[in-house]
Amino acid sequence: MVGLDRQVIGRIQHLSVLDHIEADVRSDFILAPHYNVVFRHAREDLWSQLRQKLQSGSYTPELPITMSVPKERWFSRPGSILKPYDRFVYQALADQVSDKLERTLDRSRTFSHVISPQVDNVFKPNHESWEDYQGKVREICSASTFVLRADVSNYFERLPQHHLINLMTAANCSPEVVNLLEELLLASTERNSYGIIQGVFPSDMLGNFYLSALDAYCEIAGLESARYVDDIYIGSLVLLQQGKD
Repeated sequence: MVGLDRQVIGRIQHLSVLDHIEADVRSDFILAPHYNVVFRHAREDLWSQLRQKLQSGSYTPELPITMSVPKERWFSRPGSILKPYDRFVYQALADQVSDKLERTLDRSRTFSHVISPQVDNVFKPNHESWEDYQGKVREICSASTFVLRADVSNYFERLPQHHLINLMTAANCSPEVVNLLEELLLASTERNSYGIIQGVFPSDMLGNFYLSALDAYCEIAGLESARYVDDIYIGSLVLLQQGKD
């Protein structure tokens, strides 16, 4: 069982968190109308009960509900939703760190999951971000002699949680928020420290943030790059070789 510092709890804007969850529910892989009723019609009760659990240190994360979701070319990936308490906590923690994580991103290189200025949504519409990404890819392809394209296999399933947590600490995120987030991620994978759930806004944000170090490396190495989460293009005027730029 875990809890959260009272000052951090006091910073949670529960109505905004629930608005973000309601926006996220529209793209859920799993239909769970009984949970959606809680988010929409029992908002104050949900927050009141959860706040008591967090204050008393009696909050216990549960396993997500997961199913296999079809992808193109006959592949599949796991898609998950969380039970109401856990989904609220996950979104609330993500909201607490979103500004600091966003400041670490080079938006001339990474185009996925841009924070929306609209209060009733989390991200800029995906199709707009994708079009911006494709425009950058065209620039790289037209200006480069060689282009490396990479799509990380099983990216969310194998993302190392400890490294993610260390990166968030380095980004000066609140220790209390990071510690509870680590506990929630571990609980969602049955204490396996690899992988984060797919299909909810907080994971989209964390997955996009995790590869910010790659963007920084490309900048230092003088390489043109574009990234949409783990879909990556890197351009160069010379052939990239092991041990050389």
